[in-house]
Amino acid sequence: MMTPISPLRFFTITRLHSPYMLAALGAAWLSGMAVLLIDPSRGSDALGPVVLLQMFAASSGFAVAARRGHLDLLLTGGASRVHVALTHFGLSVLPGVVAWGMLAAVEMIARRTVAPVTLASGTLVAVALVSILAWALTVRLPRLSGGIAWLLAIAVWLVGWSDGAAVIDAVRDGTAGYSTRALVITLCPFILLGKRLPGDQALAALPGVCLAVLLGACAVTWISRVDVPLESAQ
Repeated sequence: MMTPISPLRFFTITRLHSPYMLAALGAAWLSGMAVLLIDPSRGSDALGPVVLLQMFAASSGFAVAARRGHLDLLLTGGASRVHVALTHFGLSVLPGVVAWGMLAAVEMIARRTVAPVTLASGTLVAVALVSILAWALTVRLPRLSGGIAWLLAIAVWLVGWSDGAAVIDAVRDGTAGYSTRALVITLCPFILLGKRLPGDQALAALPGVCLAVLLGACAVTWISRVDVPLESAQ
């Protein structure tokens, strides 16, 4: 009986991220560490570039590589498709999560605290939303496309509507209505970085969290059930 191929070993060997992405995350971490060492109170500023890059790192794609035959050995190797999907997700978001965790450690040391803003509830929600949504949106698309489309949507919203920045300020101040807060937090989770969410703000973040869980579950289900035709056979 053939031993099933380990998805963890397969994706570790084949690599889901380019050296340039890993180098960019490393540079963002170094920059964030420098910011924290100069001013430990700027945890959210230090983390911003890492979370932005996580939007692209998590957008690793699956279907295109599968159609090109790059995943044939894994998909026919006896491993559970759900295991494949969850491993793909975990390794897609791992570099950004590691960079985030190391920044949190630096802030804890620099500020001598066990409750850094890099681990605040708003930060946890922002990192989760960016990681899960970017991965789920890109499962059926080419690598990086989900992150690019998401960033363009934010840019179009901010530039195309003159009151975009004012709406973000209202959300940050807590003066915007519930539906507006929920929409803006889902579209632009970065505004939660460094914030500790009281009850009403946590409720405003709930629709985005539910959407991320739903799309993530749909992506895992799709990977577990889809038949992948090779591009040459189409």
